[in-house]
Amino acid sequence: MSTFIGISKKQVNLLEAPFRSNCHTTWPKGKPYNAYLSEHDRYSEESCRKVCISYNIMRLCNCLEMYKGTDIQKLLDANSVCVDYKEGTACRDKFVQNPGGITDACDCPKRCEEVTYKRSVSRVAWTQTLRSGGIDQEQATPLSNIVIYLQSAMVTAITEKEEMSAISALSNVGGFLNMFTGTSFLMIYEAFGIFVMWFYKVFSGYRRKERKLPFIESLNLKY
Repeated sequence: MSTFIGISKKQVNLLEAPFRSNCHTTWPKGKPYNAYLSEHDRYSEESCRKVCISYNIMRLCNCLEMYKGTDIQKLLDANSVCVDYKEGTACRDKFVQNPGGITDACDCPKRCEEVTYKRSVSRVAWTQTLRSGGIDQEQATPLSNIVIYLQSAMVTAITEKEEMSAISALSNVGGFLNMFTGTSFLMIYEAFGIFVMWFYKVFSGYRRKERKLPFIESLNLKY
């Protein structure tokens, strides 16, 4: 039988806070389970959830004191904690079977740079059995064929980028402010011009009426 194992690679790069992804490159600070970690322990979202679940199981099953200073590898497997006494094991099994409540309490953001490998396996049966060891079939050993290959020479890369840089944001804000200021000044200028023209016409008409009245009266007197 031949076994074919295809491997594909995907690389994801996210942005740290204040962006929505809020990814981390190190373990979140201020978490109670940090006391069980060392500065060399590599952070990942999966490891964070496993450690958080194990810590919550130890806390709820009163096993914290037994595992102070334990290696992180032990915390990555919830089945390896609280196994030293019967009550602790029963308590642990209850949460392992239904970890929903303690999982929701775990705040584990994604890692900023994460590389994952996906594999696909397929098998093909041979039309004849190949054996090693010569002609003697009784002492011969059946052979198997394993082929490991890359599904593609291309690497899937997903990179998160900000919609605009800080310089672009400041430039846009400045442009909006300039446009608003310019528009406001233009509107005020036009309104002032309209008021001046209206005042000028009203005042001019009033002055013309005053000048025409004596002339009309003088004509009436002569008539």
